[in-house]
Amino acid sequence: MIFFKNIIIIIALLFSLLFFTKRNYNIDNNDSYFKIEIHKVKNGYGYSLSSYDKILIKQDFIPAIQKKHPFCTFEDAYNVATLVKERFVKNQNPKIILIDLENLNVSINCVDLP
Repeated sequence: MIFFKNIIIIIALLFSLLFFTKRNYNIDNNDSYFKIEIHKVKNGYGYSLSSYDKILIKQDFIPAIQKKHPFCTFEDAYNVATLVKERFVKNQNPKIILIDLENLNVSINCVDLP
């Protein structure tokens, strides 16, 4: 009888240990704090970056260009959002400049824009 009580206590301790270990891992992993969502806008795409259900950035237009054009493709919006997310994770300035768009091969002239 004592043997079974000890087994139950050991199992409970193991589950507790696994639960708290997993929680600590997520806390240390800054990447898990941020969520990217790509959304459809008129004539293209935009993105938002949130953390714990709070929107940090909502970008409906391609940053760093003079005109207000949406991203031409889902992939372009996703690639820029991923770069912004990486910069947040590294505590860097998330600002996007023209060279970033060029390095990601982001199209800034969509065929079907008015």
